[in-house]
Amino acid sequence: MHTEVLPLVSVDSTLFLQMINFGIMIILFRIFFYKPLKKVIEQRRRKLSHDIDLAETYKAESLALQHQSEGVLENAHSEAKEIVARALKIAESERERVLEEARESREKLLKQTNIDINRTLEGVRESLAKESIRRSIELAERIILKNIDEETSRQLIDEFINTLKVQDEK
Repeated sequence: MHTEVLPLVSVDSTLFLQMINFGIMIILFRIFFYKPLKKVIEQRRRKLSHDIDLAETYKAESLALQHQSEGVLENAHSEAKEIVARALKIAESERERVLEEARESREKLLKQTNIDINRTLEGVRESLAKESIRRSIELAERIILKNIDEETSRQLIDEFINTLKVQDEK
């Protein structure tokens, strides 16, 4: 068996037809595949670029909002401190006012109590004086009624004085 060895490349009409066919294929690929593919790739590139720009914009906005919210939070903290300080100041002044009212009330009550005690003492003194006078009159009546001697009279006076001392102690 004899096999004929064909050359790898033969320059003949088929080679030219294959070259023309290959050129037509390249043109068709370029028209139908390369340009649409390039267009799709360019659209994706633009979309990605747009998305990256948009993401950077959102990032910048979010950082600005974060700084703004931190500022608002800091202002809120300082306002809260001011409110607490004002409330403490008001509470302190209210406490001082209440204490002053309590002092004034206590002073009024003490004055009124002293007045009442003095009135009561005066009443007790008057009552004691009246009681002393009444007892003196009783003693005098006994002395007169009994017409007793001087020793009996002294004994009655001593008893009277002792009863007065006992009443004073009460």
